Amino acid sequence: MNINRFVIVIFFTFVFSRTYIEFDIGSQTPQGSFSKYNDSGISVRMTITHVDDLFPFVRYDLSIQRLQFKNDTWLESYGALNGLLTYENSEQAWGLFLGPRFMSPTKRGAFRPYAGFKVGGMFFSETLSINWEEEDDSFMECASGTLIGSLVDADYDCNGDTRLLSKKFLDSSFDFGALIEIGANLNFSDNFGLDIGFQYNIIPSIRPEVVLIEDSSQNAGFNEISKTINADYTTFYIGVNFKVND
Repeated sequence: MNINRFVIVIFFTFVFSRTYIEFDIGSQTPQGSFSKYNDSGISVRMTITHVDDLFPFVRYDLSIQRLQFKNDTWLESYGALNGLLTYENSEQAWGLFLGPRFMSPTKRGAFRPYAGFKVGGMFFSETLSINWEEEDDSFMECASGTLIGSLVDADYDCNGDTRLLSKKFLDSSFDFGALIEIGANLNFSDNFGLDIGFQYNIIPSIRPEVVLIEDSSQNAGFNEISKTINADYTTFYIGVNFKVND
């Protein structure tokens, strides 16, 4: 294919296309024992998907995903100042992925299976937040908060009922990766439907110290795929999809 034909195909692909948005929530599970980012948690994702009217069984996805790992919260008191500090130590990751999705060739019925492959990257971070919950906005409370903030090496905001003293990044990294997904749309109409699927996140730069995949008759198929492709995290998700233009 010469360059002119390629440009024409790309142009008509984006001009003659419909767009859907999917919102999903699910549960992510690490597939090994990592030194960090090693806890199961909630996964949330949004996918913008373009339907190519020239190639109706191919879609082009842009997916944003958030994985929640550790999220520990504890309280510490500062006695004479009557200050109660809330500490929150959390690990999370944001991902951005782009790639094709291949739909079932049949247009009959509401059930449309699909499989997709995307490439992109994930930003992993560990943060520590310190909050001081106090309803009184008096001068003394503000002065006490400023003093407590200085003790924990943080800035105090005198406005608001819950005041953020500090939020620090304890660790962060950006890693390139890919994901493979298998799912289905259950469409009630051309404008709205449900979305359900299973997703494998592959991050080549991180490798587990110990592989923790357990075989069972219920999940044997998913586990076998996960081991074969060296997936680092798997996500089961369910949500909704709706059309945003024609």
